[in-house]
Amino acid sequence: MTIVRLLTVSLFVLLPYICHAVVVPSPYPADVIVLPDDGQKSILELIQNAAESVWVCSYELSDKKIISSLCTARQCGVDVRVMLEGNPYGSSTVNAESAKKLIGAGIAFSWSNPQFTSTHANYIIIDHRKIVLITLGLTESNFSQYRGYGIFIGDPRVVTETEAVFVADWQKKGYVPVCQSMFISPDNSRQRLLDLISNAKKKIWIQAHLLQDEEVMDSLIEAKRRGVNIKIILAEETPSTTILSLVNDINLKTQRYFSKQGIRIKLQQTPCPQGTMMIVDEKIAFIGSQGLDTQSLNDNREMGVVIAYSRAIKRLKWIFSHD
Repeated sequence: MTIVRLLTVSLFVLLPYICHAVVVPSPYPADVIVLPDDGQKSILELIQNAAESVWVCSYELSDKKIISSLCTARQCGVDVRVMLEGNPYGSSTVNAESAKKLIGAGIAFSWSNPQFTSTHANYIIIDHRKIVLITLGLTESNFSQYRGYGIFIGDPRVVTETEAVFVADWQKKGYVPVCQSMFISPDNSRQRLLDLISNAKKKIWIQAHLLQDEEVMDSLIEAKRRGVNIKIILAEETPSTTILSLVNDINLKTQRYFSKQGIRIKLQQTPCPQGTMMIVDEKIAFIGSQGLDTQSLNDNREMGVVIAYSRAIKRLKWIFSHD
């Protein structure tokens, strides 16, 4: 099917959402990666095939293969820039150690914009033409142990928006998002997630690390009351730290509360979900670094995208059903 034909067909699928005027799913082809199933192979290939530029933003970066690929790209003359969160949880030194390696290889490096409580967005921009947006940080443990998702997409609107956010955060300046396919915290994620939920007609399937925000919870309960079938999978972390135990306590409380509302929540430990994946009416899907908690929506730099590419959504549905 040609791109023109694909976009024409997609418009009919997207009309209910376009008419809502706030969230407009990207109709462009998109490839999905599922973690830990797919590993980092496709991300490494993307970096290795870059001809002009590789710009990276991540909450954490420690994966040795990705760091090596970035250093090799720089040696080949590619414009490589990396921006990392300056204060990851637990006063971890992993980003500082990676920064030393990157700077030593001649890679342009910056800490994330301190105006945000945390920069939790994870994405890579390749050659100003394509992005991969990931729900978790670029660490070996994330690629091997956690349920995460990534989207490869070349929609020019999405690429332009992502680059604009990267440049603004690199320069520690403000930016007002404009692309209606993008969910960017703290600017518009909350309202667009609420719009996505309120526009659902039949089904909402959610797999997320955390569900705590009252407004999002109320919106899901209202959707249930108007007849939307809702299924939710939340993280059940191995409680090795105080923060992970807190995640479990919050999700267990949410599970009990939603059970009283007739909404079933499954807690999943292996592989433990990170970020958020949401499928609405089996027609559109959202993938983002955001948790469904107040800090992610109001205070962090987070990034997600909503798509309508049927082949990608088919795989997301399969993974959700099997989890």
